[in-house]
Amino acid sequence: MEKRAAGKRKLISSKSAFTYYWDAFESDYKSSNKVTIRTCDRKPIATVNKDFAIEMKTEGTGVSKSGRVFNFGAANDLRLGTKFYIPKLDGMLMPGGVRHNGCVEADDEGHGSVLEKRAANKGKLLSSKAEFTYYWVVYESDYKSSNQVTIRTCDKKPIATVNRDFAIEMKTEGTGVSKSGKVLNFGDCDCDSGFNCFIELKNKKHSLGISSSQKPLIPFVTIAANDIRLGSKVYIPKLDGMIMPGGIRHNGCVKADDQGRGFGGKHIDFFVGKESNYKDLIKQKLFTEVEVFCREDCIILNYTKV
Repeated sequence: MEKRAAGKRKLISSKSAFTYYWDAFESDYKSSNKVTIRTCDRKPIATVNKDFAIEMKTEGTGVSKSGRVFNFGAANDLRLGTKFYIPKLDGMLMPGGVRHNGCVEADDEGHGSVLEKRAANKGKLLSSKAEFTYYWVVYESDYKSSNQVTIRTCDKKPIATVNRDFAIEMKTEGTGVSKSGKVLNFGDCDCDSGFNCFIELKNKKHSLGISSSQKPLIPFVTIAANDIRLGSKVYIPKLDGMIMPGGIRHNGCVKADDQGRGFGGKHIDFFVGKESNYKDLIKQKLFTEVEVFCREDCIILNYTKV
């Protein structure tokens, strides 16, 4: 790697903006709104999901549910075909396990404000420096100690007798699944030093837990925050472009459907479903502070379909 760095050749720019683009897939968009996309001379091509069409205008290429590939009919100051070296890419592990050598080729041109749209349209700044953490569902089967404890409702009705370490971890994460398959979640009271603060969730749509706003927790979408209005759509630039477990690239848009216990304001807790997802994400990109923007036009994607 040092050899490549030493032979960088002619410097083209000492400080270029670096963004990402990718193919949009209509299957990732769930709204019922439709729009007809057309050629430059207004001939109809297809009727597709409107949010998908909007995202195609940002990314440049999209694949419809029927498998049709659509494209505009990303470095404007470089001669096409030029090969060049980007030191910050050198050594990065690409999805698929191959390490990048920093060498790329300028085979595309950007549509100006289109590629910059996500960066420029961040929305209203809520915090320039919010702490960023993760939470997930815990599973009793992961805990091996023999100590047991009875967890109860807020009015002290017994729910289940479970592994004590599992119960302690549930007080941190908020949701757990017992060995018998019961889905357990925080109730409407404080746990204090005991375990009389839980409810059992019997609705299948709450299989990963329920939020403070009584909505299902959705991996890679739900965030907990104490100083953001519940239901708000939020844009987090550092999430934009990250590949979620399952292979779908995040667009930075999340939803504040939950509130946190044990922390105050200027703190985002990102729901990732299970601990293994958290471990995968921090291998890809580790950060503990983020900018947070309120952006009600954010398009919420489905990251768990695969």
